[in-house]
Amino acid sequence: MKRISLLFLLSVVALVVAAQPRETSVGVSFDYRSYTLDQNLGATSEAGIGVRLQRELIDQLMVVPSATLWLNDKSNNFDAAIDLHYHFVAGLDFCIYPIGGVSFTRFSNGIDPVNRVGGNLGLGLQYNITGNLVVNGEYKYHMFKDFEQVHFALSLGWRF
Repeated sequence: MKRISLLFLLSVVALVVAAQPRETSVGVSFDYRSYTLDQNLGATSEAGIGVRLQRELIDQLMVVPSATLWLNDKSNNFDAAIDLHYHFVAGLDFCIYPIGGVSFTRFSNGIDPVNRVGGNLGLGLQYNITGNLVVNGEYKYHMFKDFEQVHFALSLGWRF
């Protein structure tokens, strides 16, 4: 009987949690990154275009997977990240949020492609243009094994 009661209680909790409306948005981003691979190569920077999905896990805590294709003539460089954002409401249509997550990057220095997994920290701002249209600005600092990268993004999303 205890098992049936516990199963029933867990089912009710799962239904209540699933019934809560959660914010979801999908959008495109315009990105810029700058990084240093080694002392011989020097600093490199490039622009890119990306996609992102933002899904609310619990109140104000978002999970944000994203991918960026860097517009470099030499190779197919791209980044992918899964970040967590915690939105602090700063005004009626405005919020600020810290960013933390895991990043994957692929780049080529003209010889061999290099793949790296690392972490990132940053800060973002969100402005609600309308009930469904949002714009985000983000700064992230990516930390990899043998280099760092600074990443700026401006994104436009549709919330549903």
